[in-house]
Amino acid sequence: MTVMIDRVIETRGLHRHFGANVAVADLSLSIGRGEVFGFLGPNGAGKTTSVKMLLALVEPTGGSGTVLGAPLGDCLTRAKIGFLPEHFRFHDCLTGRELLRFHGRMHGLRGALLEGLGRFGRGVTSVDAVVRLRVDSEERLPELLTGF
Repeated sequence: MTVMIDRVIETRGLHRHFGANVAVADLSLSIGRGEVFGFLGPNGAGKTTSVKMLLALVEPTGGSGTVLGAPLGDCLTRAKIGFLPEHFRFHDCLTGRELLRFHGRMHGLRGALLEGLGRFGRGVTSVDAVVRLRVDSEERLPELLTGF
């Protein structure tokens, strides 16, 4: 059974402080199904921090919210959302295998799911055959990704 959600995003008094710096103060909004919404403002206004709080990439200092009817940070809900940050960077100090393990653990994968029996029978140990990434290499990502 599919539950229809009227409000896809709702926040009440959401705020985030970084030490004495207030990045977001009292964000209260309600975005309905099918509505288009965007954050506009100058650099440092809290746009990215607000989005990261909605995605549970940054923990709010206070307030509450829901995304797709679930509390902020709900794992099943996060799996339904894509996010490409403004400044995406690979971790230059990691090997291919370390990068895959890191992101797998961030998404709750453990044990056999992380190492080899994942979706479609592939995990960290066999992903190199799919994307031609030498995950067993000790090379760091900048060397592995040269030419892509």
